[in-house]
Amino acid sequence: MEEYFEVFTADFGSFFHYFIPWALEIAMIMIVLELVLGVAILIYWRMNLTAWLLLLMMTFFTFLTFYSAYFNKVTDCGCFGDAIKLTPWESFTKDIVLMVFVLHIFWYRKNYKPLLREKVGNAAVIAMGTLSLVVGIYAIRHLPFIDFRAYRVGNNIPQQMIAPRTAYNRIHF
Repeated sequence: MEEYFEVFTADFGSFFHYFIPWALEIAMIMIVLELVLGVAILIYWRMNLTAWLLLLMMTFFTFLTFYSAYFNKVTDCGCFGDAIKLTPWESFTKDIVLMVFVLHIFWYRKNYKPLLREKVGNAAVIAMGTLSLVVGIYAIRHLPFIDFRAYRVGNNIPQQMIAPRTAYNRIHF
């Protein structure tokens, strides 16, 4: 998020500069919100609210990834951290595909009936939000449970600095 805020500060105005110190917290809120909305969709919890929030988030991220891809601003969206690296155009394509599903959910949001009683649904959504926040804070203060970084603990750093051999390099004449 920090890199996006820096780009937006340069391209749209200094207003976004105020978000840079809060990039980590904003990113954490976005991640928790994505996970909570995922659970809410699975149990059809408050579908009108859920569908609207999902549509707003997808619209925002689709714009963000398009802007990044088209103007070549941010080269790694960070969507999946170090686990799956996506180019800006791959990320934008992912968002377009997801937008199709989000629009379907949005158009038919009134047809979905909750799978759980209201109190149980509320508890499930709150539990997911709490669990996501606790795991996120733990991962920031310590190491993540599964570390996908090239320089994670246990890796041989000089070995990680060597470029992978390609098929061309392996051919000996």
